[in-house]
Amino acid sequence: MQLPPPPPPPAQKYLSHNLNNNHNEASSSSSGQKRNKQADRPEKGKERKDNKRKADVLSEDDGEYDEYGYNSKNQGGEYLPWVTDVEWFNEDMGGPASVWKLFNQESRAAARWLAPTKHEHHTREMLVDLILDTIKREFRNDAPQMQIEPFGSHVNELYLPGGDIDIVIVKETVPGRLVRGITAMFKRIISALRVNRIIPGGPWNEAGIQMITQAKCPIIKLKTLQGNISVDISVYDDGGIRASRIVGGYLKQYPVARDLVLLVKAYMRKYKLNEVFLGGLGSYSTFCLVISFLQNHEAIQAKEIDPLRNLGVLFQEFFERYSTFEWDRYGISLRDGGRLFRKDAKGWIYGYQDPRNIAIEDPQDSCKPFLLLLPEFSWADKPIIR
Repeated sequence: MQLPPPPPPPAQKYLSHNLNNNHNEASSSSSGQKRNKQADRPEKGKERKDNKRKADVLSEDDGEYDEYGYNSKNQGGEYLPWVTDVEWFNEDMGGPASVWKLFNQESRAAARWLAPTKHEHHTREMLVDLILDTIKREFRNDAPQMQIEPFGSHVNELYLPGGDIDIVIVKETVPGRLVRGITAMFKRIISALRVNRIIPGGPWNEAGIQMITQAKCPIIKLKTLQGNISVDISVYDDGGIRASRIVGGYLKQYPVARDLVLLVKAYMRKYKLNEVFLGGLGSYSTFCLVISFLQNHEAIQAKEIDPLRNLGVLFQEFFERYSTFEWDRYGISLRDGGRLFRKDAKGWIYGYQDPRNIAIEDPQDSCKPFLLLLPEFSWADKPIIR
């Protein structure tokens, strides 16, 4: 049964669902009895922490039930592997707040499942080190000062399952003759990675190799031999590296941002709204929207709620916030603790196809916008709570 979403919040004011105090909590003695009652069931999430991104162990009969007997497919037939970490039948779950409590629980479980495991990230780190070392060795005589680093979601562990790895060669640290001969430079990189068995051999189209040299930011797209992980290697400035450091700083300031970004990115990917070249929300833009949302959330700024315990509510409110936002008049900035600005004052309306395009000020440069082609968040009416 599909539940309707809650009513939208008043203008510039967010809903305040304070679930920090559980008024239905039982006494310590009754809680002890409940714990004993469930003592034979292993604590959910613990035994699967090393493979939480994989489908949980399924029964042999129909492949739809996990080891606890829960059917983990919703009515739409989508497999939701994190649902086994939600206490759907907890006896404390009573009263009108139970739907939101369950949604908060499921949101936290989904974020844990989406987040990279230590083993997964360690494997990716080793791959990155191999790629960097291989390229540096290849150009040790031609470009001894070459700066090559990963950036983006990989650096701050904000990538989804199957997410790619972004690596940039800072063009200012490479001799101009190499940059001017970018095709030859890329071919040397591909050859070196093949010799070291980091990417597969064979025809480029079969090996998943794509080379784009005529763009402002030349790039090669590769697939690793181990893990079949997508890797994008570009030659550009160090803006992506600096942006990764900015992201890391905000993650320390707002710990809940990590989980919220993963949920929003998963939602955007599900509805194919994450392709930057089609005007969708890239990782950096998504992160900026999440941080701006948290900066302007009254209950969070007043410390009235624990954001980590209200993740599901915040996930819902994120879309409520931006689906009612006046994108035709305002853009968002993370500067000065989070503020809005008039788009016409910056000249960010005229000359663009649609004045409702989402405008985000680049945290690195107040004169530089991200102008996304998504017309507002009018598409954000898709149900989140099912």
